[in-house]
Amino acid sequence: MKVSVAKERLLKCLRSANRTVLCLEGPAGIGKSHIVKEACMEAGFTRYVDLRLATQEAGDLVGFPKTIDEFTYWTLPSWWPLKQGMKSPITGQIVTEDERVVIFCDELNRAPQDVRQAIFQLLTDFAMHTHTLTPGSKVIVAINPADGSYQVEELDKALNNRMCILQLTTDAEQWVSWGKNHGVYEKILEFLTVQPELILQESKENKPFPSPRTWTLLSSMYADKCLEHGDVDEFEIMAGLVGKEAAAAFSRYQKEHFQKYVTAKEIFSDYDAVKDKFMKQRDDETHATLSDITSTLNANEAKTGKKVDEMFKTTSVLLKDITKNDYKVALVHKMTSKQRSRLLQADPTLGKLISDIVTQSQSGQAPK
Repeated sequence: MKVSVAKERLLKCLRSANRTVLCLEGPAGIGKSHIVKEACMEAGFTRYVDLRLATQEAGDLVGFPKTIDEFTYWTLPSWWPLKQGMKSPITGQIVTEDERVVIFCDELNRAPQDVRQAIFQLLTDFAMHTHTLTPGSKVIVAINPADGSYQVEELDKALNNRMCILQLTTDAEQWVSWGKNHGVYEKILEFLTVQPELILQESKENKPFPSPRTWTLLSSMYADKCLEHGDVDEFEIMAGLVGKEAAAAFSRYQKEHFQKYVTAKEIFSDYDAVKDKFMKQRDDETHATLSDITSTLNANEAKTGKKVDEMFKTTSVLLKDITKNDYKVALVHKMTSKQRSRLLQADPTLGKLISDIVTQSQSGQAPK
């Protein structure tokens, strides 16, 4: 399941009354914790609790015993969702209504055995000892694959049987769309549009490798000016984050100053000015342009206004101008159904073309 699809599934579950525990399984740096936090905020929860279980002890989760009138009670951890009338240990204020909290149990299969045992009741009964979660609170889990690439343990059947395990994957187009909205260094976005296979390549050895996380970290170094193109140690810094292979490819791309394909920014800024250049591009350059267009539309899909309407109008003109049918098919295939609908709003005459491409593709025929 793609990361973007997993986020939408998280949102649906968080906004429902269903309490099935979702477990996100995927390689390091793919964005598991990021989408959980984003989904929590978008769903309007009171708080987000990030439990890195590899650094926890059992007592951090279940609390500690105390005796009152010869009876033993268990204290609550400070992050526990509070019920109406309880006093917050953080703010000191009385809570006026039950908190709705997302408890993110990260690194479950990296946690010590006693911590995994301690968390068991939380995953099955949404409780710790006699303390139960508030009705609106949810639990989400994340793990790395137990395929020998990580120092993790295989979860036992009893634990696996109590969660819905989603195996996550990522792709460059989805991440580039995200990056356009989150200020990722544009040269990295352009590079990954041309070489999408380098968005994630796990190292078989314990060495740096490219992932959405490490590309984001590299971007932050350029953005904060602690790394600039042309620095004498630029390659070493890049290699220390994304690995030598990806660093070499990105360095070569920057040195050539991108035998530059026409970008979506240029298309949407002044299509007439770059139209001839676009039409004369090589196949790989044209597909890079089309990918950049759809990732830009993805980043603006939920937005409204004249600027976005003009983007779809320009895309409709470009689709009609393209002479090679393979390019028309590639562009329509890359678009979501919502984008196709907005394209039709911009130019209703494209209906038959889009319908033929979609229908013939679904039937396995090659569009004519």
